[in-house]
Formats: sequence, structure tokens, C-alpha cells
Amino acid sequence: SPSYISTMKERKQGYIRAIKEAGLELQNDLIKEIRFNQIKDDTEFHIKELCLKSKLADAVFTGNNIINRASLRVFSEFSLKIPDDIALISFDDIDWFEFSSPKITAVAQPLNDIGDYAFDILLNEMKNKDTSEKKNICLEPQLIVRESV
Repeated sequence: SPSYISTMKERKQGYIRAIKEAGLELQNDLIKEIRFNQIKDDTEFHIKELCLKSKLADAVFTGNNIINRASLRVFSEFSLKIPDDIALISFDDIDWFEFSSPKITAVAQPLNDIGDYAFDILLNEMKNKDTSEKKNICLEPQLIVRESV
């Protein structure tokens, strides 16, 4: 996803850090940015490009569930079996990942906690009318390993 969006930039940084911590070689040419207004087209282009290369990647990590869905379409078009031919993991977990075949592995955000913090911040700002204090709140995501890896 576009790296000018802070959450997308952080996801990319986390991915790069995880690759390095695992002792794997970072292949920058395989990191692709997807334009929000062209998610389906950009994803399909990049995944098809990956599928047409002589050496297919071992796995695809998508920045969100919309990109994940577009990737699944292309894998199906190329008759690739998940996880036998390629593993798939998504940042964002949605209900249907648990019921798809195979079940999709995902990094889940603590959505209830995000909502609670957002509500508390909004309520505090409405009460105090002072929005000069800025907070940086970092919540831990959860890796939900399913059948796609």
C-alpha cells in the first residue's frame, strides 16, 4: 500500500525488520506499492508479474485484506495451490479468512482496543477542549496462523 500513509509505512518497516530478524535476504524488488484508487489493477499486475517470473516467491504478504483478495484471484487464474505452491498471509484479519479454503493466515489488529482508545481520546477532547496534547499509542497485533502458510 502507499508508504506515504503512516500505517502502511509502519507495516512495511515491520515486514522489513521481520525479514532481517529471521536472517532472510531482503529482496526490495519484490516489495510493491499499491495505489488505493487502483488496488485491484495494481495488485493483479504485480502478482501476475511475480507468477510469470521463472522463480516464484515462497510467500506473499499483503498489506490488507483487499489486496489479499485480489491476490487470491490471480493465484486461482495461474492454478496455484495455497500453501503448496505459494504461502499467503494478510495484514488485517476478517471473518471470511477463517472460513475460506484454505483458511487464511493473518495479522489481526486489536480493533476493539483501537475503538476504545479512539472513543476515550474523543471524549477527553470534547470535555477538555484542549487538543494540544498528542499521544502515541502502540497496540500489539496478533498473528493468527491458519492453513495458508
